[in-house]
Amino acid sequence: MMESKDERYQNIDTALSQIRTGKGIDPSLVVTDGTGTRLENPTKDQLTELKHERNRVLWHEQNDKKRKQNTGVSKAEKAQKAVYLKNSIIADAFSPSWWKDDKGKLMPLPQYNTPDDLVNALIAYEKSMAERIASGDEIIPDAEGLCVFLRISTGTLKGWRKGERGEAFRDIIEVELSKIAAIKNQLAMREAIPQVVWATMMNNVHGYTQAKSVELEVTAKRTPESPDALIQSAKLLP
Repeated sequence: MMESKDERYQNIDTALSQIRTGKGIDPSLVVTDGTGTRLENPTKDQLTELKHERNRVLWHEQNDKKRKQNTGVSKAEKAQKAVYLKNSIIADAFSPSWWKDDKGKLMPLPQYNTPDDLVNALIAYEKSMAERIASGDEIIPDAEGLCVFLRISTGTLKGWRKGERGEAFRDIIEVELSKIAAIKNQLAMREAIPQVVWATMMNNVHGYTQAKSVELEVTAKRTPESPDALIQSAKLLP
């Protein structure tokens, strides 16, 4: 991460680099903390901690800046964008060409007889998504959208993932879903997808689980027995 332009956290990376060379920090180098205060002879541990602190602070400041920029978008603009995206998705799923050709004849569903057939279709899908995103469409790749493009059911997709069409089909489709998951992860980390929605998609579609490990330490404590109880227990021994 680049050094910040204000008086905070100045020359931290440079100072760390000088320490690693074994020559020590140049006395003329100005190193400051998060308040802009100059540090005298900072140690490697201090600088490392300041570097982590700086990265966290600047990351949050950048996100706050993005949020403020987003709030500047008018409700009308947001509504218009939402309508465009909604219409775009509906056009994909409910286009007449999904079922019939230009002459009105029913189009047979693709069979995907070989792994090559599937790979070629996936290449076309990725190209289509890339072109739409490049044109400003904010559509997000997902498993159901993939099914719409391939003209298959979600049940068919699940069957392929289970290996019903063989290992090749299973591996190819898992790779494609991994690509889609990677995109969702990046969007979620940039807060472009609500965390709850992201977690639900990752669990339900991509097979992730949210594991919680709770360790309970149980210490058995023996209650002191009275002398009479000890005597009675001794009598029961053979």
